[in-house]
Amino acid sequence: MVYKVSKKVKLADKFHMVTVQCPDIAKKIKAGQFIMLQTDDHAEWLKFDYHGGTKTYINIVFEESPATKSLVGLKKGNTIGELVGPLGNPTDLKDFTNICLVGQGAGIASVYAVACAVKNKNNRIIAIIGTPSKKNLFWEDQVSKIADHIFVATEDGTKGRKGTVDLALKDILKKRLDVIYLAAPNAIMQHISKMTTNFVKTIARVQVKGLEGVGLSGSDRVCFDNQIKLSCIDGPDFDAHKIDWEFMHYQNVPQDLVYKVR
Repeated sequence: MVYKVSKKVKLADKFHMVTVQCPDIAKKIKAGQFIMLQTDDHAEWLKFDYHGGTKTYINIVFEESPATKSLVGLKKGNTIGELVGPLGNPTDLKDFTNICLVGQGAGIASVYAVACAVKNKNNRIIAIIGTPSKKNLFWEDQVSKIADHIFVATEDGTKGRKGTVDLALKDILKKRLDVIYLAAPNAIMQHISKMTTNFVKTIARVQVKGLEGVGLSGSDRVCFDNQIKLSCIDGPDFDAHKIDWEFMHYQNVPQDLVYKVR
């Protein structure tokens, strides 16, 4: 099947979005799941969260890096060689009323898709989104339309709270929260999980580099509750307090997702 690019836009400095026509996947995929794609036969397989769409297309938000160089060069009308999905399990937050969604970098698009899926008249969503600088920030307006409250964090302080999303979260931890959902680099999620242990349930969207998305290679292993799990089969959402984060440091994580917590 041919998957055609119907839109390619630059969202902010270093962040782009590609819209791909793929009705066979779009009509089935749900927030929290992911896809694997290969731009051509010689390119590396890449893993991306579902970032919204319709029953005919999906959006893919990504940050510029050596791995995504082939995506940066795509234009409207181009085709993608292979697209596989939906993979993983949908995010399930239906049992929670006071929900805090935390997204860093491309994770902003991930939590936006989750917010759209779970928002209803009976819950309250607090969103915390973060980027290195104001020039990297995207979808603030879109997140604001779904969330009841939104907080922005930038590392250089050019917009909102100065620092990373974990620092912004400290400002609201005294509020009543039933669950915190994280889509950020592993180091930040590890730090937040330590902050919230024995305090509030925290779900982390673990960042592991899957090679084929179905678990055959075992490359996306997660040590969870003293057992080895596969992110593509058992996740990608896991209880952050039961993850062996030290084990995650030995996994093959893409360098653009490795983050130094300040």
